[in-house]
Amino acid sequence: NVKGLGKASVDSIIKARCAGRFHSLPDVMRRTGLQRGPIESLITAGAFDSIISDRRSALWQTGLLYQPGVTQKTLPFSTDQDMPQLPLMTDWETMLNEYRTMGIHPNSHFMAYMRENLSDNITSSRDLAHLKDGTKVTVAGLVIRRQHPGASAVFVTLEDEFGHIPLILWPHVFNKFQLVIREAVLQVVGFISRRGGGFNVVVHHVESVLVADNLPPSKNWQ
Repeated sequence: NVKGLGKASVDSIIKARCAGRFHSLPDVMRRTGLQRGPIESLITAGAFDSIISDRRSALWQTGLLYQPGVTQKTLPFSTDQDMPQLPLMTDWETMLNEYRTMGIHPNSHFMAYMRENLSDNITSSRDLAHLKDGTKVTVAGLVIRRQHPGASAVFVTLEDEFGHIPLILWPHVFNKFQLVIREAVLQVVGFISRRGGGFNVVVHHVESVLVADNLPPSKNWQ
């Protein structure tokens, strides 16, 4: 699911691809007639990695090639003379762009990149399974779900590179941190609560992990 790519755009891509393979970014733009937004989303999603030199240069080339309001297909003029030497996207930039465009990073996970920048006392979802009831833990992750299903408790699910971390916030904790838990990436202090074969982290403290501008938004309330 690529941001900004509707059914009409998908149908246009399929029709053009059925007529033959794409050979370059200008070839894609001429044959599909896609708007600039969907083209740039596909670039940052990695859809054209087999036919472009690098994603940053491809985004620049799109700006040179795209002509808003022009319905007639353009001639295949070269843009080489207008292409500057641009630095390659870093792995961090590539990962963030894929999250913003698709909501996922197929090659890894956001928290795998974050792990080395976090404190050593952060417990991963993989290690939570071995901890006893009542153990104090500090966890961190990308918010993938928030729920307030009519009960007094608020439920939040974090995701790291190993799995999910279910959180429970009782009313007094939620009232204290309700603005913070709107953030996309959280670090939480709490205690393991084991009931009926499962577990939750009962939250005592929440803080935002500010790692970059324009992070993918956390999920809405359910």
